[in-house]
Amino acid sequence: MSGDGGGPWLQVTGNGAKSWIFRFTLRGRARAMGLGSASPFSLAEARDEALVCRTVCAGGNDPIEARKAERQGLAARAAHALAVRIKPLCASPDLEQVSPSARRPEERVRLVEIGLDAEEKREKRP
Repeated sequence: MSGDGGGPWLQVTGNGAKSWIFRFTLRGRARAMGLGSASPFSLAEARDEALVCRTVCAGGNDPIEARKAERQGLAARAAHALAVRIKPLCASPDLEQVSPSARRPEERVRLVEIGLDAEEKREKRP
């Protein structure tokens, strides 16, 4: 690994792949966080990302955990947006004509997870 003093480290693997790494110590524990491949990200972009990570560390937080929380929040918002778009489609008469037992098990599980189980809709009808 090579550092330039600006924060990110360039890691080169045995097969020549290059990636940017942010190295930090938090609560006495040395850690390294990948910032991305060196081919699409310039040194300036890697420095900017390292600065954000340093700011998170200065607040006493782990930038790796912060990134995980951000990704989970994005995934939850995306799932909600998808459910909102799919719900009208699942209410179509064509879908309700398909027997729940004729569906693939993973499809039925997905519909139940997002609250769109056609069998439940049939039970709620007057």
